[in-house]
Amino acid sequence: MDSKKRYLILLVIVTCFLILGCETAPVETKSEPNDNTNFAEVEPVKEEDTKKQTVVAVALKYGNDSFSKGVVLGGVLDSNWASTQDFESDEKLNELVKENEVFHFYSLQEKVTEEVVQETTLYVSEASGSTVFTAHFEPFQSENKVLIGISGQWNALPRGLEVLEDGQSYNVDIEGDGNIETIKVKNIKIDETSPRNETYSVDGIQVSLEKDNQNIPIIEIPIDGEYISDYSITALDLNGDEKLEILISMVGHGYSFVAYEFDDNKFNDVLSFYDGD
Repeated sequence: MDSKKRYLILLVIVTCFLILGCETAPVETKSEPNDNTNFAEVEPVKEEDTKKQTVVAVALKYGNDSFSKGVVLGGVLDSNWASTQDFESDEKLNELVKENEVFHFYSLQEKVTEEVVQETTLYVSEASGSTVFTAHFEPFQSENKVLIGISGQWNALPRGLEVLEDGQSYNVDIEGDGNIETIKVKNIKIDETSPRNETYSVDGIQVSLEKDNQNIPIIEIPIDGEYISDYSITALDLNGDEKLEILISMVGHGYSFVAYEFDDNKFNDVLSFYDGD
């Protein structure tokens, strides 16, 4: 076979190889990302944790007056409960409520309103010697006599109290586990001691929680018709952990507020305030 034929055969083989065995290299293209693009390497932005800090205030109304101020009980700072009496100085206490702070006010069963702090006042009560820290708001109306305000931005009423008998018994899911407990109010006699160390009995109430066939005490309140003539019970998530705290307001000649946290199958008072003789 001469060289010309060999060249033609080789040319045919190479041509067939190119046609049958080669693939066209893909052309690299760029596309703009759209709303449906999933970037696995980008971590979602975490919302600021607002559960670590809040301020709790109680607003009272007498007669047909409007609400215009709330007594600051304290709150949660750096994950710890702190009452107003726990602050080392008035300067630190004044920093507790910020200018234009928004408070969310709740009743027994619903959120009532949001109000902006207009100003705060701080003084020492001549009657009790207690430091009274008050947040003032634009006057607003509500049918309730007592409202609980918090500055935390979460829903403080994820589960309301179910009234079985007003002032006497309420169903509630304290821990958010789906189990229903019952807050019960029982009329009792309470032994008191006079300034002369004389013991006497007064009418009062015992507030307790029925849970898992146990009766867990919360508080005993003497109702003497003078220093304490009325009370209210509220269950709210005061610190954003989705568990409910029990807040009891007592009014009369003076007024007293106590918030209880349920932990390890018992109630611990975490915020308290009293002003009166």
